[in-house]
This record gives sequence, structure tokens and C-alpha cells, in this order.
Amino acid sequence: MRLTNRVLYTGDSNYLFGTPTIYRPDSGPFTARHIHEHIRLLAESGVDTYLLCPNAQRAFYPSKVIPRMTDGYRRGDLGFVRCFAKCRLPPDASEAEIDRVGERLVRWMDPMLDLEEAGIDWLNEAIIACRRYGIAPWVSIRMNDVHGASDPSCPFLNCPLYADERFRLSGQRPDIPGQAGLLLMGLNYERSEVRDYMFAQIREVVEDYDFEGLQMNWLRCPICCAPVAAQSTIDTMTAWTGEIRDLTRARAKATGKPYPLGIRTSGDLGTMRAIGLDIGAMVQARLIDFVSPSNVWQTNWDTPDDRLRRALGDEVTIYGAIEVTPNSLQCTGTEGQTDASGALLGRTRLISASAPLLRGNASGKLAMGADGIELFNFFYTDKYPLKDPDWKAPSDYSALRGIGQLGFLRGQPKAYTFSIASGDSYFTYWEQQEPLPVILEPLWSRTFSLPMCAEPPGTGLELIIQLVVDDQESVPPLGVSFNGSWPTYQCKPTHEVLFPVIACTHHIPEHRAFNYRFSVATIKEGRNDIVVYNGSSCRADREERLQNSVCIVSVELAVM
Repeated sequence: MRLTNRVLYTGDSNYLFGTPTIYRPDSGPFTARHIHEHIRLLAESGVDTYLLCPNAQRAFYPSKVIPRMTDGYRRGDLGFVRCFAKCRLPPDASEAEIDRVGERLVRWMDPMLDLEEAGIDWLNEAIIACRRYGIAPWVSIRMNDVHGASDPSCPFLNCPLYADERFRLSGQRPDIPGQAGLLLMGLNYERSEVRDYMFAQIREVVEDYDFEGLQMNWLRCPICCAPVAAQSTIDTMTAWTGEIRDLTRARAKATGKPYPLGIRTSGDLGTMRAIGLDIGAMVQARLIDFVSPSNVWQTNWDTPDDRLRRALGDEVTIYGAIEVTPNSLQCTGTEGQTDASGALLGRTRLISASAPLLRGNASGKLAMGADGIELFNFFYTDKYPLKDPDWKAPSDYSALRGIGQLGFLRGQPKAYTFSIASGDSYFTYWEQQEPLPVILEPLWSRTFSLPMCAEPPGTGLELIIQLVVDDQESVPPLGVSFNGSWPTYQCKPTHEVLFPVIACTHHIPEHRAFNYRFSVATIKEGRNDIVVYNGSSCRADREERLQNSVCIVSVELAVM
């Protein structure tokens, strides 16, 4: 039976403590009141389910079964965090740079001490706040955190098992034989000691806390066993997941309330199976109730929810996941930070600061059959007023109201776009394949498919399609067709993004943009096709083809 929870908000381990000017606007100690005020904001914004993440490799709460983040820490102790500060910096970082990072780490360690010294277990307090404001309290476990991978012996974040190479993966990169990737160097779940360690923590949060659901977050980080996992390894992981299912069933029986179990996963089930996690087998065995398919950092736009529904069946609940950034397109402001040469610095837009981007992404996922929306790293935008003087506002929590209801979203302004290959993706092999950028030679065309929701008549809205291209001396004529329409080459050059996102109002000087207008009535429910044409016929030789080729950096759409 599918779940009725519609808007999930994941609070990721230390986020409440790391941005004190947002979640603790006063200068006093961190208290239970700050947790309650944050949960109240979520409830007022329409969130119905709060997923609290309590761990990295260590516990961020007063665990009795695994090591805690604060074990051995004293207030303001830079020496305690110094090894991890080095992990976050290049090898040639100065002592002053290491201290600056250490001071930031101390600023989110001390609030945890505030609560511990006051005898407050913040997991319990968050559950109390959820019940107070009518939100379902769930827990989301990071299954394989590798933030400290560059120094496995560093006790900050890393658990004792991780210091022993027998219990961690080699990190072997598939593209470069003999070379390890730090982000692939996680705990090795083929070892029973690792499974026992994680099971102990999961049992503690299920049995000792009054949560109502559990998510296993296998995207933070998407590693489990050495690929390609043997069938015996896959069977071991499926059986281990079954043991966790037994915990949640026992808890549901004891409380008389459902206790759903789910997985945050890549949308590519094949890559998950390669690391030992057969999601299809888990669903077939009724071990999991919900899945949240996602990319790791860049939000997925060409959602595979329809394909996953066919693969997993009608009983499992599918949540469309919204991540930190809409894509890696660099934008800027007319006035903003500059580099040493005086050029405006580019920024990546943050999706939780933009109501149109949030609505567009959610609409596409719901139109493709997602049952609800999970907001992951939504709070990340809250940090930017601290990091960037031109970023003057935190996340737009008001934009969350109704985000899980397609009927509510119809007729409202929306922004859509596509994923863009940036060259710095954290986990390339688990990400949805990015359709952009793409080179179009003369007389070439390319079709892009995008999930969208149909709009009601009489709204006064129109559809704008914006092509963003690399700047060059002469851009060839570019045509656009939408859902089979005759191609139009009529467009308006612009430097402005379709929907400003705080400090991101214009395209960087290295890009040029062109706007094309279409009727909003031509938008289909589900997949829509945008065809881009290079109208130049100059292709007599290689040099002429290159001169009249164009790089399409991004395709942006606005219902406005």
C-alpha cells in the first residue's frame, strides 16, 4: 500500500548546528527552543514528514552503542578538529588556513555541547516538536559517509573500524586502473563487522526513539560493496536489509502504528545492484515501502519515476527528490563579487531559494507518477548569507506549501531546466546522464525530453524557452521546436536569466542567451520535446563547420 506522506524534509546530521545565524539568531546557547522553532517553520510551510539524519560514521546524538562526535571534545578545542580541517584543504594549506576551517568546525561542535550539558537529547526533542506541530518524525541514516576519507585514522567523523583497511573499500576507480578515489573509499559492507556496527545504530534509533519511519540513505555516499558485487554478496545485503525490516515490523507491532522502511537511491538501479543493493529484489520481497531516486548534488530533471514504477510495481511509494542545485549553469549579478581581474564571479543557483524552480521540478516529477516530494539539502541555501555577501536571503520555505500536490501547482509560475555535465560530479557513475552541454554543427539538431505538467486555460501565462550558448564572434541562427511545432528562429537576445535567484540575475559574460515564445497550451502532461536546430548551412570544409558550430550550454524554460 502506498504511503500518504507527501512532503518530506530531510534534516542532514549537523545542519541545525552549523548555521547559527539562521537557526539560532540570538547569541546564547543552543536550546530545545531552537529545534521547536525550526520544526514549527516546516509545519507552517506544509511539510508533513521530517527525516532527521543523526549520524555520519559517528553519532551526532548521545548514542549508547556507537562512538559519538563529541567523545573527547572540549568546548573550543581546535586541536580536536584539526585533523579533519586538514582533510578539507589542499595538502599545501597554511596553518592559518587550517585554523580558519577548524574555527568553523568548532562553531558547530559547541552547540552540540550546549544540548549535552543541558541534558537534552536533540533527537527526542525533534520528535516531541514534530508531534507538537503535526509532522511525522522519521529517521534517515547515512549508510556510508566518507567525509573523512583523506585521513581514515582521523577520529573526527570517522569511526574506529574505518582506520583499519580491512574494513574499508579500496576506492578503486573504474576509469583509471590502480588509482583510488577518496569518495569511493567507504566502509566495506561485505565485512560482517561493518554490518554489525551499522545495525547496532539502526536498532538503537528504531527501538529507543519514537520515530515512525526509517530511510536508509545509500546516496550519502553511494558505495556499499566492491563492484561488481557477486550474487552471494547481493543476497547477503538483501538478507541484512530484511533484518532491519524485522526491526521496523516489531516496532510497528509494539506501537500499533505503521513504521515504513525505505531507501534513498540512485535512479539507475543497475549501478546500485553493482555495489550489492538489489532494490528490485527488496521491493519484491516486501522489505521496503518507499524509494527516493535522486542524483547526489545536482537535481534530476528528466525524472525516471515512470520507468521505476514499471520496474518496481504499484505497491512501492516513489518520492521525487529535489537536491541542492538545479544544474551547474554559472550565473552572476550586475553587481557582485569579482576576481582579481575585476570580472564578475559566476555562481551556481541554489534551488531552495527559487519558488519557480521548486515548483517546476516538483511538477515534472509528480506528472511522471511520483507520489510525493522529498527535499534533500534544502537547508543548504540557509548557509549562503554567511558565506557570500551578495546572497542576502536563505531558503524560500513559503514555496513548499502545496509542493506535493500537482493540482495546487498548476497555473503557477514555474522554471524548468536540464542537468548539465560539470566535470566535478561527486559520483558520476550513479548520476543520471546529463544531456548538456552539446555541440551542434551546421544543419544539426538535437531533441531534449523534459517532464512538465499541463497548465489550465485562462491563466495569462506563456512559455519561454531560453537557449544559453557559449559566447563566440558570430552565433549561427538557432531554431526551436516545442512538441512538434514548426521551428521558429524568432528570438530575443538577452543577458538575464528567466527567473532571478537572489544574487544570480544574469548570465556570465562567457555565455549568451536567446528567448523564444510559445503558447502555454502546447505543454503536455508528462514528457515534452524541445528540438534545437543549428540553421547554418556553412559546412563546406572542417574549418567552416567549426566556425559555424555552437555549444548549447543550457536549455531553460519558464512558465511565466
